[in-house]
Amino acid sequence: MDIRAQKITRRFWRRTATSKPWWPWGIAPLAGLGVVFLLGALLIAPRIEAEVREQVSQRIAMAGLPATDVRGDGQEITVWTLAAADDELYVQALAASTRCDTWAGQLPCSTAVDIQRIESDAAPAVINEPAKIPTDTESLDRNNN
Repeated sequence: MDIRAQKITRRFWRRTATSKPWWPWGIAPLAGLGVVFLLGALLIAPRIEAEVREQVSQRIAMAGLPATDVRGDGQEITVWTLAAADDELYVQALAASTRCDTWAGQLPCSTAVDIQRIESDAAPAVINEPAKIPTDTESLDRNNN
């Protein structure tokens, strides 16, 4: 039998008392994440929504279709249009295929498209009717009565 010398290594772990509590190290990353969330929610998201609305309305206008209003909620688009029933699918396809510039290249702007058709009888009242703004005398009369 061949007996070989074995090297035995012993490791001793010593526990040290920490005087610093855990919460400063947990609060700092959470505060950083909160700042990043607020920057995204308050500064970046409205700009992205406006770009999506603008790109979709330009694409529909270049196709020569009547779109009276394009509204966006995030990347979900609602198009209010005067287009005929057979053109609704074309408007929806145009809005869904619109591409916007992103940091990852050209990607689809909208994730969901909803088409709301305005009937032609109600359209002139909806489009051409200016908003009624009360004059100072009208608002004073309402408040006094």
